[in-house]
Amino acid sequence: MKTIEAIKSAIEAAIPGAQVELVSNPSPSAQHSLRLAPESAVAVAKFLHDDAELALDFLSNVTGIDWPDCLE
Repeated sequence: MKTIEAIKSAIEAAIPGAQVELVSNPSPSAQHSLRLAPESAVAVAKFLHDDAELALDFLSNVTGIDWPDCLE
């Protein structure tokens, strides 16, 4: 299994301009996350699913936040 850093690098190589940020989790589980820009989320999800080396074909957690009052 690839590290989260390697997955981030693979995304950035496959999808130019994708905004991917590594979010560290300091808890004992140390389950880190990748934060995606909304405009690249669908392309990243397709890449993660379709890439033969990664083959991430099970989605267990997606979180989104909608703050309409904060939009400019």
